[in-house]
Amino acid sequence: MTEQKSAFSFFLDLKIPFKWLLITSMVGLSIILVLGVLFAERLAQPRLEQIQQMGKAQTILVAGLAKNALASRDEQPLQQQLQELEEEIASHGGGFFEASVILHPAGVYLASTTAEYVGKTAHSSLLSRLGPAVGAQPMTQVRYRVGSEDIQAYQFLQTVTLEAGGQSTKAATVQIVLGYGDTVKEVQRRVIFAGFWILGGVLLLLWIFSMPLVTGMARVTDALDEVLHRRYQTRFEPEANDELGHLMLAMNQVTASSQTLHDEAQRLAAKVVEQEPSSPASALDGATLRKADRLVVMDRGQVVEERATPPDARGRRHTATRWRWGPCASGAGVELWKLTGAGHGWPGGPSPLPERLTGPDTTVISAA
Repeated sequence: MTEQKSAFSFFLDLKIPFKWLLITSMVGLSIILVLGVLFAERLAQPRLEQIQQMGKAQTILVAGLAKNALASRDEQPLQQQLQELEEEIASHGGGFFEASVILHPAGVYLASTTAEYVGKTAHSSLLSRLGPAVGAQPMTQVRYRVGSEDIQAYQFLQTVTLEAGGQSTKAATVQIVLGYGDTVKEVQRRVIFAGFWILGGVLLLLWIFSMPLVTGMARVTDALDEVLHRRYQTRFEPEANDELGHLMLAMNQVTASSQTLHDEAQRLAAKVVEQEPSSPASALDGATLRKADRLVVMDRGQVVEERATPPDARGRRHTATRWRWGPCASGAGVELWKLTGAGHGWPGGPSPLPERLTGPDTTVISAA
């Protein structure tokens, strides 16, 4: 649980452009994986249809060659013709191709592009599909074993019949096997490769368009730091009429108002120093907090409570002193908390801004 919180906190601490880049990367990679893994076969459908059409054409061609060989009772040229057909398909960049002619009803290979099959009996799973059916059978998708590996393939079957005495007799079955797994894998590679290029371009554009936001926020942060250090001369010139431009205009108003308040406070403080205060109330009227602190300490105020926090990891302590004056003629009194070591946040609660801007939070007293 702690590691999860740590990872989430790390994400929250990233600058906004980096959050955009990270989220965009995760979404883009997810889309690439979904398209490349789950929808690769659907995306490869046009090429798979071409393979299916080629398989049907090759089945018809081999069936014709087998019929001629059986009619002439000369099977030797058939083996050579199948080998030449395999070489031609391989020269055009085709995938796995196997053509076989299986005699009926013996189930023995008469010819095959896999020479070691010739003269052997076909596997029982294949023989069960041959049966007495005549004509072309529907194409099927199979896992076909090639050596020690099973590949994805289309299987085409068509019977070869001979005419004898006015009757048609089933003499053999042609089997064509075309592998399509490499085609699907090639589409997967292309989709993933193109996806990474597109994702890279999107991330680059996102980074370029986010740079004005990065620089603008940095300027606003620097201006806040200047205000915290009582330097109110910073002004912005917005480059666009967008949200960042409105923020800069608002910061100009903040710094201008802060400058006015600061100048007014300095003027009142100077006026109080020139005049001898007749009472703590008149001394505090209009004075800045720091100047008022000095004035009331010299007057009739008294300390009624003191607090302090334990030293933190850096050895810093926060102190709080409560001063009291009065009662005045109306019977009312005045109390003041003086804090040291605390930042500009509200005492007793966390500041929404980082410590480097507002100073450390304090819990020495709670003003909530």
